[in-house]
Amino acid sequence: MNKYLLSLVTFLIPILNFAQETSEKGLDQQIDEAFKPISDLISSIVFFEIFEGAPFVIILLVGSALFFTLYFGFPNIKYFGKAIGVVRGKYDHVDKPSSVNSDLAVDGDIKDTISDESKQGEVTHFQA
Repeated sequence: MNKYLLSLVTFLIPILNFAQETSEKGLDQQIDEAFKPISDLISSIVFFEIFEGAPFVIILLVGSALFFTLYFGFPNIKYFGKAIGVVRGKYDHVDKPSSVNSDLAVDGDIKDTISDESKQGEVTHFQA
């Protein structure tokens, strides 16, 4: 008998809690209501359709990308190999001491390039 009563109470408590109406608004709902007119205005400007189904922001982004690609002479294509080399670590020679700068080396690191590795935010080129 106690098992059935406990099961019944366990199923009824959540139903009773959801049945209550809340008349108070949370802080997030108050902020949403306050900024809704501003948000709607900005959204109507940014997502204004110029051509059939093409919002202004998409045309602006594509146009800007084309302009800068042409203006700077296709750097996204020209320097793609160099970008891959940087990610792979091809240009890490600065961190390794050479025979010329061996007097500047301390435990395998050049004094000028030693960074505090205990600080937060220190990431490698690959992690970045």
